[in-house]
Amino acid sequence: MFPFFVMVVMGIPSVSPADWFILPKEPLTSLDWGLFINIIAFKFTGFDTISHFAGEMQHPGSFFFAMGASLLMAIVSRVLPILVVVSVQKDYSLYNEGYYTTLASAIGGIGLSSLVVFSAAVGCVVTYITYLYASAFTVYTLASKEYFNTPFLYDMHAKHQTPWRAIIATAFISFLFGMMSFEELVTISGSLYQICLVMQYAALIKLRISKPNLLRPNKIPLSTNGLIVFLIIPTLISVYLLYSSAFHSLNTFVSLTGSILFSVALYFIRDKNAHYL
Repeated sequence: MFPFFVMVVMGIPSVSPADWFILPKEPLTSLDWGLFINIIAFKFTGFDTISHFAGEMQHPGSFFFAMGASLLMAIVSRVLPILVVVSVQKDYSLYNEGYYTTLASAIGGIGLSSLVVFSAAVGCVVTYITYLYASAFTVYTLASKEYFNTPFLYDMHAKHQTPWRAIIATAFISFLFGMMSFEELVTISGSLYQICLVMQYAALIKLRISKPNLLRPNKIPLSTNGLIVFLIIPTLISVYLLYSSAFHSLNTFVSLTGSILFSVALYFIRDKNAHYL
């Protein structure tokens, strides 16, 4: 975040609030809204990743504050630089992957540009490791006897106490997806994330009805009916993104369809002793 903070500070003299309301030359109807919303959603995903580690925390109730702080930091770190750079370059058609480097050079020279590149590289590595570790814990949990009973993946490293085999398996899957384009990756990632969200919404309502007194670190202060109403708009957005993303490209369609079918197959071939809510 530091390079973008520097960019914002150095770019403040160039800011003109009127530039914030300049629309692109292309009509808004020509915009791929599905991809656009997916990219926006992709930019703000990750703030809830810490919830994957709630079981590892001595005081899991504190991660509610951590997620809120992470979301706020994500919003600030993305919105403030945009408010500055739109006054530096008003031609939105030039904005593409990596263009922040050019904008940083225009604001602070080669030094700031290099700092942005370095920060982006470090950020990508850290983000990847975070997602890899979080996803590996999901694989590790699903490999337990309570679910799919896969001892090979349900194994902790003796010294570091990390699900090392699940991490390797997750990294291999990431490598395969790395052969796709950025737009396809964003679309697939966003779509799978939306599927997870819809399932979480359904599970949330089910638990509210079936186990209202279940011990939980945090509870949304709404009644069951209020919770259902509250989740209508997020659910509709998720469904729209899934619909618009499914036919973005052949790779996207095959990946999404394959992931869904694979998940359904795993559900039906799970260990007969698995217990579910």
